[in-house]
Amino acid sequence: MGSKFGSFIFQAEAPIFTLFYTSPFSGVYKYYFDLDTTRWVSNKDLHLLEENLTRETNKYFKGYLDI
Repeated sequence: MGSKFGSFIFQAEAPIFTLFYTSPFSGVYKYYFDLDTTRWVSNKDLHLLEENLTRETNKYFKGYLDI
């Protein structure tokens, strides 16, 4: 999203199904892939990655960001 908003960084650790997400708004989160639900879940508070991305980007895009 450009320098006006900061940088969003994704780093994947494929062998262990882990994803690190860094946001200028919420900081760093570590997610693990839940094979039962097939979703990325935060190890901090169990929120879903898609919920966090929608919440953080929705105010900057017109309409709903469908992930």
